Amino acid sequence: MLADISSTRVLFHTGATTCHSRVILARWVSESERVVALVTEETPFHPIDHRWPDQPGDSGSVETCETLLPVLDTITAASPQKSETLHLGQDIPVPRAALGWTWLVVHIARVPADGVLRPVDLVGKDVILKVDEDRRRNLNASHTASHLFSFAFNQTTRRFWKGLAAKFDSLRNPDLDQLSIQSSRITEKESVDHYRFGKTVSRSGFHSAGLLEVLDDIQTQVNETMNEWIRLGGRARIEAPSLQLEARRQWICELHVGTARMACGGTHLERLNQLASTRVMFEKSPGLPEIKVHTQPELKK
Repeated sequence: MLADISSTRVLFHTGATTCHSRVILARWVSESERVVALVTEETPFHPIDHRWPDQPGDSGSVETCETLLPVLDTITAASPQKSETLHLGQDIPVPRAALGWTWLVVHIARVPADGVLRPVDLVGKDVILKVDEDRRRNLNASHTASHLFSFAFNQTTRRFWKGLAAKFDSLRNPDLDQLSIQSSRITEKESVDHYRFGKTVSRSGFHSAGLLEVLDDIQTQVNETMNEWIRLGGRARIEAPSLQLEARRQWICELHVGTARMACGGTHLERLNQLASTRVMFEKSPGLPEIKVHTQPELKK
């Protein structure tokens, strides 16, 4: 019964990629395609967030004593407390951590095509959950590089502020990244971040036209800054007040210029020296005060 289920305990922010747990919910997603939605008490799988879907959900497997179920995707779900209604992904009507809701990690898995195994047969079973480690590591690299870009971008563009910015990042630079970002997508090869420098940004005191005139120079400086940070190294970690999925997590990285800190629910590398380098490329939108930023990390062999 959904009303008796507690929020999923998650381990992905600890770097875990495997754990033992018990299935507490299993439902058909598509019986004809033999796809089920599984919820366990605890999981190392990272689910895609329903409101800021930057990092995709993990893939991997759920193993029972009898069979191995490939996990095709992992998504966030939520249910109003004392209710049997389950909202999946984009159908969740409230922001993450809204009070009065139970927050769940749902593993979208495929069961054998022989038609014998049913979702009800999985409930109560002890299982082994295993994340695809190679894919996770690549996503870690892209997400870490995306954060490094944010701080390098803020540092490099601080000279374009005409007045006192309303918000500063943890390195005490005006937070242009948070003011102008529209979307972010993490893949195994890169992060793609979309920024808009329209009237809202200009009214905040930022000289958008000045930035757009010298984008090539900014791109060069950002690349130099990021690769210097990588060369000097630094440890990163996630701080979380609890293991509950809805807990507010923060990414923290020790740079030689200070401690970089930002709210983030994704997964990351533990050390910057796991990267060999990064490459940032700006893509300007013709006729619009917008850019897309492609940040491509290279992991050390």
